[in-house]
Amino acid sequence: MPSRRGTTRRGGTFGKQSPQADPNDESGPLDTKLVKNVIVVTGQIDITFADYGIEKPVSVRVLSTEDRGVMELQLFFTKQESS
Repeated sequence: MPSRRGTTRRGGTFGKQSPQADPNDESGPLDTKLVKNVIVVTGQIDITFADYGIEKPVSVRVLSTEDRGVMELQLFFTKQESS
């Protein structure tokens, strides 16, 4: 976690991802930044659809598609207000 506001720290993540119930180990970079009182975490993971039993997308309006994609994530963490 960044120690000062506006400072970005780079780290990594790893874990199991299972969009179609076939879990696979995945890893990717994460960036963490403190913005005001919110911790913002962003990252992305390259995914090969066949690894999860997902067929290559088909479209009649697009000349070609690929059998892989990028999953992007953005998480916001805030301190819970006490009641």
